Amino acid sequence: MTTGADVTFWTLIADAAQRRPNRPLFADDYGRSQSARQLHDAACATAAALAERGIRAGAMVSWQLPTTLETVVVMAALARLGAVQNPIVPILREREVGFITGQLSTEFLVVPEVWRGFDHGALARSLASAQGFEVITLDLATPPLADELRLPRAGLETLTASPDGDNQWIYYSSGTTAAPKGIRHTDSTVIAGSRGMVAAMGITADDVDPIAFPISHIGGAAMVAAALMTGMRLALFEVFDPVATPLAIAAHNPTFLGTATPFFVAFLEAQRAHGDRPLFGALRVA
Repeated sequence: MTTGADVTFWTLIADAAQRRPNRPLFADDYGRSQSARQLHDAACATAAALAERGIRAGAMVSWQLPTTLETVVVMAALARLGAVQNPIVPILREREVGFITGQLSTEFLVVPEVWRGFDHGALARSLASAQGFEVITLDLATPPLADELRLPRAGLETLTASPDGDNQWIYYSSGTTAAPKGIRHTDSTVIAGSRGMVAAMGITADDVDPIAFPISHIGGAAMVAAALMTGMRLALFEVFDPVATPLAIAAHNPTFLGTATPFFVAFLEAQRAHGDRPLFGALRVA
């Protein structure tokens, strides 16, 4: 495992691609999976495409994307470019997104064109007309083909060397009536939290953790980093349905379950409906 103060999100990805190139690290509810090597290569191709759009080291990039393989690749691609990342939870709308992008002087906003019936592209373009940032949209409404990533790609010949600095992340609060409050992180602080989880929960390559919460939450980057460090597999779910999702999660044989009361209520209800036989037979931490 890569250790030390000079570790960045991108060096975690590059190191995992060398140590465990073919081990599946991510799976989703479309039946797709992705190894560390596949993440690395897809991130480079998407980084090249984003660089062609003008994203560079230090660029302020806000993104409002659901919990998908595509989003993990976008996170990795932006880390490869050294951009400042501002993940925004998908539930936020014009008031909050406009406040955040205005306060940060966002240069690029990455959103799905339409997701779950909401026109994120139209909202982004409306805000961009007033604030002047560039909008990059992804088609996440069309179900992907097997092993397909719904992302832009470009040749690597124009991709410059990865930056050496400690990249920044800016997360905003959600769920209040006041203006969102921003918190600055770096790769180092995100990874420090991941190391704490790895040590406290004894995470190993044998573990499976379902991620059914917004990956744009700080916990998303933290769990991705933990997976890169240990080889733990993450099962990604775009939405959480209290009846269907616990059963879909159980199919991945998770060793962890979390992380908030609505999830635990749904897991308990699913177990009651399942009967006496354990639904989550490999579970060791909840």
